[in-house]
Amino acid sequence: MWGSYLVGVKALGLDPGTFFHNIKNFSNPDDIAHGLIKSVFYGFICSLIACYEGYNTSGGAAGVGQATNRAVVFGIICIFVLDYFLTVLLSGFNL
Repeated sequence: MWGSYLVGVKALGLDPGTFFHNIKNFSNPDDIAHGLIKSVFYGFICSLIACYEGYNTSGGAAGVGQATNRAVVFGIICIFVLDYFLTVLLSGFNL
């Protein structure tokens, strides 16, 4: 929201009152709560994958590059899958 405020109000010259009025009308607390819950899961899964790949790296500098590549690709795939299941799970709850 802070980034959209900077772009909208500071860069594009929108009225701050109108900006906050529209933010209030077009978003609800569930959107923010779901985003915060998902970010915790994403951070956990990314750090878990990166640590696993990092601790199991071998082969010198080339091995580090390959491990980094594996961690990024596997992390992206896991985030897509996790996003699907979290969206299905959280859509049934109104926080």
